Amino acid sequence: MRGTLQALVDQLVPEAWQSFVGVQNVPGLGTNVKCWGWLDFQVGNLRLSFQDYRIWLYPEEIKLVAFERLKRLIWEGPDLLVIQHDGPDVTHGQPPFVYQPLLASALPAYFKKKKTRKIIFALPKLSPFILPLCNPQCSDRQRPQIWNQSIEELLAKLPQDLRSSAMGRVLAVDEAFVCTPLFLDGETDIAQRLASMHWHRYDRSAGPGRKVFGAAADATGHWYLTELLTMAGPRSAGSVTGVGNLSAKACAQCPQKICCPYQPGPVRPDHSLSVVHDMPQIKSWANLTMQSCGQLI
Repeated sequence: MRGTLQALVDQLVPEAWQSFVGVQNVPGLGTNVKCWGWLDFQVGNLRLSFQDYRIWLYPEEIKLVAFERLKRLIWEGPDLLVIQHDGPDVTHGQPPFVYQPLLASALPAYFKKKKTRKIIFALPKLSPFILPLCNPQCSDRQRPQIWNQSIEELLAKLPQDLRSSAMGRVLAVDEAFVCTPLFLDGETDIAQRLASMHWHRYDRSAGPGRKVFGAAADATGHWYLTELLTMAGPRSAGSVTGVGNLSAKACAQCPQKICCPYQPGPVRPDHSLSVVHDMPQIKSWANLTMQSCGQLI
């Protein structure tokens, strides 16, 4: 999901990826755009927020921190919320009840403010090298059906009025099958059989800087962007503004390393575009630090 959002940022945020000339690719170390914490971009009226959410790897106290940050974002009222899940309950067909308290406390206000809002629970991409394409009884072939049933069982545990309002607005998708034809589109060569479906390239010359690569990340990014634009409805031709004329701003709160233990960045309300005022102006996205906010001039 991080690669999906960052692929969209590369395409939508003016000069975002071109600005990172000179950033060295150090395996295992993050930057403010290779972020394992909180990343918040806004271009014009389009806001794209990311939170690292590997809750199946978090200790209980860190899981509560992650829930509180996500709950805060839900209360802010995003039009589309995508939660990527990959826990042991998926392969066993068990509903991910870990989300039940979150949904029960946050959904009423979320759905009340705007009738078109949606939440998508997504199973993550899988490299074609580890996705067996066998007979119809293969567990991976059954993933979409199992996942859909799991989300239905999760919703069945909610109160009746909340369950009714969630019909058609809480969806289940499986991103894995966008990856199956992409044997030649990975970070490593075929012989290594571990090709990542999104990766970063850096150019330390005066050229293009750092960019997210991977057709799977681009494709899923456009899935969710298309869903968001479809929900927004048709716009008049007079309201369309050129990308070059749109303002762009961002907040980052990113730990330097992803693990260990796995954990999100600390909860800090002042690292969110919804609460930051008098944002400092920056000349390049390279001036956005791991713990800062800025507006591109």
